[in-house]
Amino acid sequence: MLQGIAENLGIELEILKRLREEYNQELTTGEMSVFSFSKILKEKFNLNISPEEIVLVWDKVYKEIRIVNEELFNFAKELSKKYRVGIISNIYDLTAKIDRERGLCDPFDPCILSCEVGLKKPEKEIFKLALKKLNFKGDECVFIDNRETHLIEPNKLGFKTILFKNNEQVIEDLNKLLESE
Repeated sequence: MLQGIAENLGIELEILKRLREEYNQELTTGEMSVFSFSKILKEKFNLNISPEEIVLVWDKVYKEIRIVNEELFNFAKELSKKYRVGIISNIYDLTAKIDRERGLCDPFDPCILSCEVGLKKPEKEIFKLALKKLNFKGDECVFIDNRETHLIEPNKLGFKTILFKNNEQVIEDLNKLLESE
């Protein structure tokens, strides 16, 4: 995504990456909006467009590159007919808005987005929030993520965890867990 933004704005990708890394905590927890970050980009790169126009570029690029894993999304929708299926996502305010508008959060209850709750993975507090919203104990939950570091805290809270590698593997691993219950 950053590559697309850099290309559209005509700015250096490596500097954009460093800036995003510098402000990632604030962006992810909602302490800073994409609009506020766009003001920083305008100033840092001396851009001749407004922060609003930078946000529009960000919006356009995200919509172009955001590929939905349809197989997994449909699997989650099917599971939600029988089980509570939630999501915990580290996400910025603009991309959260786009995903909500596209209905990508609809099958998930709870839908915990870092920018809306001020917490992010892998912090223990975001998983405690999920348990509270679900009114479940850790050992009643399965947490799936593609980053091993995001599995440590839920595991400590008693969650069963699955490291996502590919669709076939995660569906197989989850089905095995569900069959053993």
